[in-house]
Amino acid sequence: MNEIKLQPLYYLPIHYPSAAPSAARDKTQLPRPSFPEVSSHPVGLKEKQICVISSHLKKFLEKPSFQTLFSPPDRAHLLHILSSFQGHCLDGSEKAFVEWLKVIKEEMGEATFLFVSNPASYKGNRIQEAIRLYQKIIEMAEEIAAIQPLLIPFFEQKKGLSSLLDELDALKNAIEEKRYAEKKIDDVIKAFASTDEMSLVSFPLSKEQLQQIASEYQQILALRSDIKKMSSYEWLKVVKEIRQRCNTQPLLQKDKLTLICIGREAIRSTFGIFPYNTQIFILLGLLNYPKNLKGRLAQVRTGEGKSVIITLLAFILACQGLTVDIVSSSQPLSVRDQQKYADFFAFFEIPTSHLCTIFPQKENFLGQILYGTNTDFEFAHMRMCLGLNSLRTYPRDGKVIERPFDAIIVDEADNYFIDTVRNSARIAIPGRKEHNWVYKPLLSFVQTNKESVLLMLHTQQNSRKKQIIDQLRKNLSQFQNGKFKTIVQEFSFEELDNWLESAVRALYQTKEKVDYVIKPRESTTLGRFKKQVVVIDQKITGQFLEGCRWQNGLHEMVEALHEKDGVEIEKENLMPASICHPIYFNHYRRIYGLTGTLGTKIERDELQEINNIDTFDAPPHKPNQRKLLEAKAFFSKKEYQFALLQEIQEMQKQGRPILVLLETIENTEEYASFLQERKIHFQLLNGCQPAEEEYIIAKAGAPGMVTIATNKAGRGTDIILYPSSLAHGGLHLIFGFPPASDRVFDQGIGRAARQGQPGSARWIVDVSKNGYTSSSEALAALNKTRAENITRESKERRERFLIEKINHRYLQAFFSLSQNWQKTIDDALLKSLDPTLQKKAASYTCQDLHTENLDDATAKLRKTFHDQALSTKPADFSWLPFLKSVRHSLSTRIHQDWSEFFYEKLDDLYSSLKKESSLLEGKALAKAYKGQVEKLHQSVEHHWLSDLTSPSFCFASYLKCVTGELYHCF
Repeated sequence: MNEIKLQPLYYLPIHYPSAAPSAARDKTQLPRPSFPEVSSHPVGLKEKQICVISSHLKKFLEKPSFQTLFSPPDRAHLLHILSSFQGHCLDGSEKAFVEWLKVIKEEMGEATFLFVSNPASYKGNRIQEAIRLYQKIIEMAEEIAAIQPLLIPFFEQKKGLSSLLDELDALKNAIEEKRYAEKKIDDVIKAFASTDEMSLVSFPLSKEQLQQIASEYQQILALRSDIKKMSSYEWLKVVKEIRQRCNTQPLLQKDKLTLICIGREAIRSTFGIFPYNTQIFILLGLLNYPKNLKGRLAQVRTGEGKSVIITLLAFILACQGLTVDIVSSSQPLSVRDQQKYADFFAFFEIPTSHLCTIFPQKENFLGQILYGTNTDFEFAHMRMCLGLNSLRTYPRDGKVIERPFDAIIVDEADNYFIDTVRNSARIAIPGRKEHNWVYKPLLSFVQTNKESVLLMLHTQQNSRKKQIIDQLRKNLSQFQNGKFKTIVQEFSFEELDNWLESAVRALYQTKEKVDYVIKPRESTTLGRFKKQVVVIDQKITGQFLEGCRWQNGLHEMVEALHEKDGVEIEKENLMPASICHPIYFNHYRRIYGLTGTLGTKIERDELQEINNIDTFDAPPHKPNQRKLLEAKAFFSKKEYQFALLQEIQEMQKQGRPILVLLETIENTEEYASFLQERKIHFQLLNGCQPAEEEYIIAKAGAPGMVTIATNKAGRGTDIILYPSSLAHGGLHLIFGFPPASDRVFDQGIGRAARQGQPGSARWIVDVSKNGYTSSSEALAALNKTRAENITRESKERRERFLIEKINHRYLQAFFSLSQNWQKTIDDALLKSLDPTLQKKAASYTCQDLHTENLDDATAKLRKTFHDQALSTKPADFSWLPFLKSVRHSLSTRIHQDWSEFFYEKLDDLYSSLKKESSLLEGKALAKAYKGQVEKLHQSVEHHWLSDLTSPSFCFASYLKCVTGELYHCF
C-alpha cells in the first residue's frame, strides 16, 4: 500500500492499491478519504469566498438525490473543490459540475470519484475544464481500468488538468483506432462514393476526384515510412524548405503531400491523435477543389474530428505563406481551439492569435492563423474601413500591411452560408434625431383604426394608402399639443408606410415566446438590470439572437408594448455600415468550410452561385447506428400529445433518455404542463427555463430523463450519455413539428446516435389544423411544403444577396474615401497644427460662444475651446487632445450624414420596391433597385462628398467653426 500526501490547500492522507483497480473490482473496495468537516476551511481560502459559494449551493446540495449519494463530508469537499477554481467566480456552471461528479460516483464508482476529488489539483483552472474532464471520463466509461492510472498523478498534483485532458484524448484515440480500425482504401473510396442511407452521403465526390484523392493518399502512405524516421526538428527543416519554395512559386504536388504527412505525424506526436484515412480524404477533398471555384465545403457529421481537419487544413495553407482566418460559432470555442493548437503551430513557427475580446488590440491580429467568430471578423473589417481604427494589420516582408483576405475556414458553415445569410453585422453610431416618442402614438393609431389600416395593407391601393398616411401624419402632428409637429413634417411617406406595417406586425403578428422573449440584460454601470426584447431564430436554430434588432421600428414598437414589464425603448442609432456573411466571405481568395448538414441540391446550387464554391459529403469513420423510425401524424391535438406521452413512457421503460424537440417556447411550456399533470418527471430547455443550460444538458443523458426543448437543442447540443443509458440503447429523439428544411430535421435527429453510438429518432407531428384524412397524405403534404419552402427561401436569399452586392459597391466607395480622409487627417497633421492653435488661443478674447445654431457635439467643442483658451495653462500645455476630439466629432458628423441621408434609407427603399413591384423578383428586382439607389445617391451625395474628397479644407473649416469663426461650419 502506498501513501499519498496532498499539497495545500490541506493535507489529505489516502491509501489505494499500487495498481489501479480493474473494472471488475468491487467499486466500494477502496477506503474513503478522510474529508474535512463541514465547518473546516482549506488553508488560504477567504471566509467571504466560502460564504458566497456555500450560500449559493447549500440548498442545491441538500436535494435528496445528493444527500443519498454525498455524505456531509462529501458535500463539504465539493465546496472546497469549487473554491479552488481560477478566480473563485462561478458562472452558473457549478450545478453542472456537481451533477457530473454525481454521475461519476454513481456510475463509475468510489475509486474514480476519489481520483478526481483533490481540490489542490484544480487550483488555477476553470470550472469548464473540470467539466470537460468529467464528461470525457464518462464517455470512456468502458475503459475505466485504463483511465485510472492517468488519474493518479493528477490526484497527486504531478500532472496538470490540461495535460490530463490531452492524455485522455490520446487514450480515446488509441482505443478507437483498435475499435474502428483504419478502413482499407477500397472501402473508404466505396463509402465516399456510396449514397445509401447508412453512409450518410447524398452528394459524393465524383469518381475522377476520388481516384485522384486515393492516388494522393497512397503517395502519402509511401512518404510516411521516411517521415516517421525523422526527428521533429527534421520535420521543421523540411517544412521551412517548402515554405521557402512557396515564396516564389505555387505549392508543388509532392510538397503538399509531404506537408500533410508531416502534419499528420505532428498531430499524433503532440496530441496522441492520429488522423485516420477518412479525415485525410476529407482534407484532400477540400484542397482539390475545381480551379474555376474559390473553394469547397464538406458535410462532415458530428464526432468525426472536424477540429483536427481544420487544423491540418490551416497548416497546409499557412505553409504557403497565406493568412488564415478560422471562424467558429462562439468565442469560447475560438479561444479553446486557438489555445489547444497554439503549440502545434508554434513548433512550425506559425504564430496564432484570436479576436475574442471586447476591445481587440493590434497584437490580436498578429497571428498568421487568426481565430474568431464571424462578428469578430466582420466588425473588425468595417471599423478599419470606416477609419474608426487601424488595427486590422499584418506584418509581411518587413512591412505592416492591411491584413490580406487570403483564406478563410468556416466551422458550422451552413449556419453562415445558409441559415443567417440575410443577417448583417451592423455598425452603430449615435443618431442626431430622437424618434422614441413616435412609437406609442403609432401603435395607438393602428389600434384605433385597425380595420382601415389592415385593409390598406391588404389591398395596397395607393389612394387608400395616401388617405391613411395623411391621417396618421395629422394625428402625429397633434400629439402632445403639437410638440413634434416640425419633426413630423420631415417624415417621408415611405417611412410612415413602413412604420404602419411594423405597428401591425408588433400588435397582431409578433408573439412573445414564439418570435421573441423578454430577458434581463447584463447589469449596467448603475448596478441594475434592464429587461430587453430578444429575437428568437424560431424557424431554424431556436437560438436567442442577442444584440440583433428588427428593422423599420418593429423592435422599438415591441419594446413600447412591453414598457409595463420594465422594458425601455432603446435609443435609435444610425448605421453607417453593414455587411452580410456572403459579402464578407467573398472578400477571400480561398473559402473552405465544414458542417454537419449542407441541405438539398437547391441549397448547394445556391452556395455555388453566391460564393463560387462547391460541396461534397463525407461518410462517417465510425459506423452510423441511428435507427430512424417510421414517422407518425395525428389529427387532433389530444391524440398528438398522448402519442408523444406513449413514446416517452416506452423509452423510459427501456431506461433510455428522451429529447423532445418542439417548435416554440410556448409549445414546450404547454407540453410541460401536460406532462406535469400526469406526474411525468421532465426538464425544460428553451432558453427561458430557470435552471442553467449546462446543468440541464448534464442531466439530459440520464436513464429515463425527459428533456423538452425548442430547436435551441437541435443544433450543436452534445448530450453526453450516462454509461447505463448507452447500455440501454442510447438517446431517443422525438422531432415534434414540421421542420423548415431538411437541414433543420437532420440537425435535430443528429442529436441521437452521435459518434457511432446507438440511438433512434422519430418524427411525430400534429396535423389537426391542416384537414388531412390520412397519415400518409399528411406526411406527404408536409414534405412537399418543406420542399416548396426550401425553394422559396433559396430564391429570397439569392435576391437579397444581389441587393447586398449593390449596397456594398456604394459602401466600398465610401470606405475608400473614409480611409483616405483618416490617413490625411492623421496624428502628424494634428501635431503640426498644435503650435498654430496655441497662438490663436493666446490671442483669444471672445466672450460670446455663438452656439445657438450648432449641433450638440460642435457646441461642446466650441465651449471647450472657449474655456481652455481663457484659462491659465501650464507651459507644456498641448492642444493635441482637443484636436483629436475635433477630428472624432467631424468624422462622426460625416458618417451621420452618409447614414442619415443615404445608407439608412436603403432598407426602406428595398421594402417599398417589393411592395410596389410585387411581380418583380430576383435579377429584375435587383436591376430596378439599382436604378433607384443610384438616383438616391446622386441626389444626396453632396452632404458628405465634398468633406471626404477635400479632407484638409474640410478639417480647417470645421476647426474655424469650433474655435469661434462660424465660416463653413455647415
